Amino acid sequence: MNDGIILKGVGGLYHVWVPDCACVYRCGARGIFRKELRKPLIGDAVSIEERNDAQKTAAIV
Repeated sequence: MNDGIILKGVGGLYHVWVPDCACVYRCGARGIFRKELRKPLIGDAVSIEERNDAQKTAAIV
């Protein structure tokens, strides 16, 4: 699990910059965000769980 900052959010997909690897991951928010009606915003610090390192995809947890 890595920590990062949301750079961009469009249509439920978020671009999260992870300073540890100096890269950007494309992320979707987990279902708990939708159930609690929470919406991550640009600049929020988040934790992500990698799904595919080669394609740089992950999920915000």
